[in-house]
Amino acid sequence: MNEIPPQQPFETVSFWVRIAAVAVFAAVGGLIGALLRAMDSSQPMSFTHALVEFFAAGFVGALSSLLCSAWGLSIVWTAFIAGTFGMLGARATVQVMQRFAWTKLGLNRSSQDDEPAK
Repeated sequence: MNEIPPQQPFETVSFWVRIAAVAVFAAVGGLIGALLRAMDSSQPMSFTHALVEFFAAGFVGALSSLLCSAWGLSIVWTAFIAGTFGMLGARATVQVMQRFAWTKLGLNRSSQDDEPAK
């Protein structure tokens, strides 16, 4: 019998729509976070800086959405994590994700930094 095999989650349109929605949510969080940091430092925020922060946070939101999907987290947890990462900013979030990726891949980062391996 010719049964259609079940689709993987990443093959469905709703999966990619969910990632896009979470990315936009994180991008808004990133923009708000950047504006708050600029206000705290009493520095003016340029349109270009705000736009870069918006897109960088959106990208980090998409990455965190993929990670949350791999962990099987609900949309509520996914949105919470992506929004928090967006507010933290892309630079801070990428540092956290790098540490996770190095550990997950079993790589020893300290040997790459000219430090003796632990």
